[in-house]
Amino acid sequence: MGWQAGSSPFKARTQGLKRGGGFAASEGQRRKVAGDFCCVCWQAPADPAHLIPRSVSPDHSGDPLRVVPLCRRCHDAYDGGRLDLLPHLDGFDREVAMAVECVGLVAALERITNRKWGPK
Repeated sequence: MGWQAGSSPFKARTQGLKRGGGFAASEGQRRKVAGDFCCVCWQAPADPAHLIPRSVSPDHSGDPLRVVPLCRRCHDAYDGGRLDLLPHLDGFDREVAMAVECVGLVAALERITNRKWGPK
């Protein structure tokens, strides 16, 4: 059920992740970030941003631990591969652990940092 060693669900991504397609944030995820500030730029309002897209999550989970608060500008930059979230995730240990559990360490690092990790 997990990803094979050496493979990444994000390797072939050449553009921002598509929104919609039945994988919008769940009500619980929206409640989690309601009234919160963006964890990058501290602007409000914040939207629920999936660390690992629901479309590649094995169970397409709507668990609130799958999201962090991002403003629209930072969310677009993250989904477009232009933002490294890792320096901004202090205090989101459980969310990062959930991402690693979902797709493995290397794939989670690749998504969160928007960089290639692993063998060159």
